[in-house]
Amino acid sequence: METANAQPQPTLTDPYLIACLRDGDKEALRIATVALVGRGLLDANGTQLKTRNADAVDLVNRQIEKTILRHYGASRDAESIFAAPEAIAACASYRKVLELHRLIAGPQNYARRVMPLLATLFILLGLCIVRVVNAVMQRRHNVGFLVVLAVVACIGLIVACRQRLTGLGMEIMEDLKQLFERLKGRADTLRAGGETNEAALVAAVFGLYALPATAFPYLEKPYPRTTKSDSDGSSCGSSSSSCSSDSSSGGGGGGGCGDGD
Repeated sequence: METANAQPQPTLTDPYLIACLRDGDKEALRIATVALVGRGLLDANGTQLKTRNADAVDLVNRQIEKTILRHYGASRDAESIFAAPEAIAACASYRKVLELHRLIAGPQNYARRVMPLLATLFILLGLCIVRVVNAVMQRRHNVGFLVVLAVVACIGLIVACRQRLTGLGMEIMEDLKQLFERLKGRADTLRAGGETNEAALVAAVFGLYALPATAFPYLEKPYPRTTKSDSDGSSCGSSSSSCSSDSSSGGGGGGGCGDGD
């Protein structure tokens, strides 16, 4: 089972790691970027971002933050960071931690899911073919619904087995949502600037747009609500240098079919 895990779980105090668990590298980069804007280290002008000054890089400790500040040394579009090789590399440590603790699926998880998937598809399609053949032999042709149902079931199985989060990761994300539900409920009291870790944690667990627009007015233009991160009801987190801890400090991840590590 993918909920089984022999390793102790990391401490979930790093909002960037939690964001990476919930929605991958892009979400971690969004939250880190908005955190830097909130702390005054990045200037936002519509969809364009620019590091305030060359000294800003020396004021942060996290590699993901340093990478973002270097990337926006010249004015660039907010979403350009997602394709930057150095940004992808900066997120690799988060992914490594999540895979190590079996919270997101790694190559072994996906490989382990293949045989159960193939066996299930074989049985499902076999039964469907048998039923269709029997119906034709009995001169019944109302098999359209059965075929459509079989196709939908096969697509559902394939999607489930491609899930990024393991069962354990999904459980941890649910636990985090319950843990921070009360904090989300008083999100209107949160402020940008990085004085506390609370805004970053709310954004990491629930998404950027769980944060109040009045305190975080710079969210809309660089990261409009049409982005995938809105699916959890939020989008961006203002975090301070204390908002993200070492990449070894937190994570969770998803679900899927087949046994996990």
